Amino acid sequence: MFHLPRNFYFATVYKRAHVEIQDIVYNENRYILEAGWKTKVTKKLDFDIYFRTEIREFEEEFPEDYLRFRMRLQLKTMLSIGKLKLKPFIANETFGKTKIYTIQKNWLYIGTMIPLSDHVEFGISYMWLATRDAESIHILYSGFQFLF
Repeated sequence: MFHLPRNFYFATVYKRAHVEIQDIVYNENRYILEAGWKTKVTKKLDFDIYFRTEIREFEEEFPEDYLRFRMRLQLKTMLSIGKLKLKPFIANETFGKTKIYTIQKNWLYIGTMIPLSDHVEFGISYMWLATRDAESIHILYSGFQFLF
């Protein structure tokens, strides 16, 4: 049996998507390989990096199948304000794909997770998407994360 070093991880994921955009409907299968590395920069500051490769297969002829690459760099910490616990983060994620052979998108996000229990966190963040040959998009995002 092969064991990865303690700070490394490897994952395989399958994701099925049914997408409806105006008059366009398509079904997509994503086969994902992901590898990452995590480490402590200081006692309270964590750094992680991951690389993800997605084979995106469509059941219809449009859009065309392709391979997408992603790389994310992230810094996280823990912060307490009285009894309120926060997990602030800042990250940058770059996307590329085989149809274009260049960096196509870049996400920059900053936000915080707020632990509600051992298995549930609420998150809020600001996301900025810069896309090649398109206008930037600004998003204020919130949601729940369930930890198992």
